[in-house]
Amino acid sequence: SGQLEASQEELNRRRDECIQLHSVLANQTKGLKSVASNNYSTHVDIINEDGELVLAFEAQKKINRQLEDELQAEKIRWKSEREDLQQEIERLKEDNDRQQKILSVNLTKSPQSQQEAFMQHEITRLTSEN
Repeated sequence: SGQLEASQEELNRRRDECIQLHSVLANQTKGLKSVASNNYSTHVDIINEDGELVLAFEAQKKINRQLEDELQAEKIRWKSEREDLQQEIERLKEDNDRQQKILSVNLTKSPQSQQEAFMQHEITRLTSEN
């Protein structure tokens, strides 16, 4: 369960990071537009005559897409890991229940019967592991 919580925290951290990056990009875009309109007003085309702004914007969009893809991949990986851990928890609960039943039965049996029950449990456990 601790590993599941750590995975969830990592996922939340990545999500927050992605949100922050989107915010930074939006602020940078506003800043560039503001600088362009303040400094060049009617001659905005001058600062973009060689297409640098378009290239920078496209590069930023590509980075954002990559970050979003990474975030989605992490979500899928954490979800799969969570399901695996939940299955392991269920298996351990079942094993625990089985052992408790054996223990309660063994408390009322003779030593010979206890040994036979233990051997049967071990055979069952080893069979289920393989």
